[in-house]
Amino acid sequence: MHLRLVPLALLPLLAVAACGEDTGSAARPIPTVATTAPPTEPTEPTVPPPTTTPETDPVEARADLDAARERWAATGWAAYRFVATPSCFCPPGDVTVDVIGGRPVGIDETGQARSVEQWFDEIETAIGTAADVRVTYDDTGAPASLYIDVDEMTADEEFGFELVALEPVTDGLAGFLHDEYGCGYGFAVADADQTVSMVVSFIDIDWETGPEPGVHDLAAMDGAVHFGADLMANWCDDVIEDGEPEPIVDETWEIVSGSLDLSQTDNRLAIGVFTDVVAVDADGHEHELGTIEVANGMWGFFAG
Repeated sequence: MHLRLVPLALLPLLAVAACGEDTGSAARPIPTVATTAPPTEPTEPTVPPPTTTPETDPVEARADLDAARERWAATGWAAYRFVATPSCFCPPGDVTVDVIGGRPVGIDETGQARSVEQWFDEIETAIGTAADVRVTYDDTGAPASLYIDVDEMTADEEFGFELVALEPVTDGLAGFLHDEYGCGYGFAVADADQTVSMVVSFIDIDWETGPEPGVHDLAAMDGAVHFGADLMANWCDDVIEDGEPEPIVDETWEIVSGSLDLSQTDNRLAIGVFTDVVAVDADGHEHELGTIEVANGMWGFFAG
């Protein structure tokens, strides 16, 4: 995951960082999601000014957290980028986290990537159990500064961060999908790290002629958004060599509605424009994914 300082702007997106845990018409170019290796010298934790007292009142802290969550939900940001300066006994440097649907995307080489939603959970866990919790929130409800001392009798386990920048990713899911994968009658696209992908395939068609160009209802197709690792490994490959990675799917959102405007050429190239795409996660929450344009340069080709 490349560490990158991003200018602050406000429309819908972004992600969080913290420390100390492992936790065509081809698609138009979009920003790369990544994190570079940080410098090696640890930073001394800086303590944000307390909003109450060092020994935080749990009732007041939970009320502040609930209010922050409400403000954050009101932003409606489906995708965003969060840049923060970690404050802990860990390698220094700003960390940039890209988030879709509350999930950080891209490979986290720092072990510090968190979304705003995940930081809310960390704060909630710390309230009433940690020795010291100090947090401020910005106008969106996102944590602007955080300091948590888990155990005052233990050294070097304090952690926190200072918010540097926060902005929505207005393209939604399309803002993270860089690479197209051609094969068969459908479309597949993923981020550069293969940690999030969208795959849509036609069903109940004539496999000799393929689907007709025109507008198709995604509810009648097989489509999903996947999160995980190496999601496109061995894509359209019927010969898998020893040691090659295999896709790991951690979470799946089923695509339930939207439309696909399909156009084709005579050289195995198909162009698809997805609009009003809606996917549903395992908890039944709907995610609006917006407009995504993608190409299949191996239209009608099947391995084997």
